[in-house]
Amino acid sequence: STQFIQRARGRDRLQIVMMSQLCDECSMKHLDKQKAKLSLMLQQHQEVSTKMAKLFLLRHKMELLNLALEELKARLEQGKNELLVLTRTNEKREERLKRAKRRDLGEKLEQAQHECMKRRALLETEELQLMKTRRQFINK
Repeated sequence: STQFIQRARGRDRLQIVMMSQLCDECSMKHLDKQKAKLSLMLQQHQEVSTKMAKLFLLRHKMELLNLALEELKARLEQGKNELLVLTRTNEKREERLKRAKRRDLGEKLEQAQHECMKRRALLETEELQLMKTRRQFINK
């Protein structure tokens, strides 16, 4: 009976060793699965982090572009206003020039008419002088 117990113990030990080896293999497989799972999760986390960083950068870039767009809109509006002011000023200057030209032309017309009247008067005077001279010549 002692031998039987020792054999049983020997079998039990063998079974325990075999079970332990099986358990080790099983736990290694389980560990490998866990490692693979963890590696996959880390990779996915890195991908998500990279995508989030890219998204953050894109949002920041979009904010900067929106600010630049607002600034350009303000500059465009300011340019429109300045152009409107310049157009009005230019129209006023053109109107003043037209009036000045009309005034100058009017003055020139008056001067020409005055010169014409002087010449006409001079011609009439010369004509009268010639007529007198002719009469005197004829009467002699």
